[in-house]
Amino acid sequence: MNIKNLVIILFLSIFSKGISQEKSYDISKTTLSEYIAIEKQFVGGKIKDQSVHSLKEDLGIASYIRQDNSVPNLDLIVRYVFSKKDSLIKEIRYELDVANFEKSIENKQNKDFRKALVNYYLSVERDLISKLGKSKTDGELTDKTVIDEKNDYCKKNTWTLGNTRIVLLIEMSNSIKKKKSIYPIHKVTITYKTIETIATESIGRKNPSELIQENSSAIKFKNKSRIPLISKCKKNHTEACLQNSISDLILSEANKRNLTLKNDTLKIGVRINKDGSTSIMDNETKNSELKEVVTDVLSSMELIEPAYIKSLKRYETVSYSWYILINNNEITNRFKN
Repeated sequence: MNIKNLVIILFLSIFSKGISQEKSYDISKTTLSEYIAIEKQFVGGKIKDQSVHSLKEDLGIASYIRQDNSVPNLDLIVRYVFSKKDSLIKEIRYELDVANFEKSIENKQNKDFRKALVNYYLSVERDLISKLGKSKTDGELTDKTVIDEKNDYCKKNTWTLGNTRIVLLIEMSNSIKKKKSIYPIHKVTITYKTIETIATESIGRKNPSELIQENSSAIKFKNKSRIPLISKCKKNHTEACLQNSISDLILSEANKRNLTLKNDTLKIGVRINKDGSTSIMDNETKNSELKEVVTDVLSSMELIEPAYIKSLKRYETVSYSWYILINNNEITNRFKN
């Protein structure tokens, strides 16, 4: 099987959206710009993620988020490792990982979530085996495995085809052993690397001690409302103000870039995570330049104080979706407070 066919199989096996936009090529001969073009076809966009770093000075990491409904409250993170010298891709890693969306290191998951993550892993495993053939396997996990909240689960599938190594991995544990720096982990990853790069790691993450220090100094939210709070709406704490403020940020950036918006319709969806960060859920418009503005604005927004659920006494992730109608560079459908 050649590399081009392999790339197609990998993409088809993991994602149900945007398949027709994916290209087929050997990643070792392609540049980051070609993959950026692919990412623009998905709901999401580039993210600034300080939790990962390159382990080599000559390599960079570009991270993107894609909306995904495979596992509750998790979106797909795609990380591209590339050469700073010529932008050639060295590795692509696909992650469904709780750690990408939850800063707490003592984040246990219930049985329903764990079952959903296992079902996702098994569906990808079956699909890859049907296309790539039998894999080298470490660990035991099947659809007959009993999933509970106490046991640890780990399985790894490895395929080596020509100059390509693919590793499918699931890790699930609710264990907490602070003296040994062992904390809960729940993730499914697919790593795609050429043989010449498999011997070394390229992506580093913050260790538990760094996360503990980060959490201890984290922003303490004051919002006690079900409506997330953006700084511009402190005197007018309503959903209308929140949505209008985000719309204004988008239009303001479009004007800074001197975009001419005569008659544009934009649908956006924003997920405001419980840590105050934002994720893009929808970004639909026929204007490609306006779409790029939305991606840039929503991925670089200031922290928004998340929604507070009084009955649960905790902050939660919430989502909003709305249309923005722009005529002659003015918003014509602002929400009324």
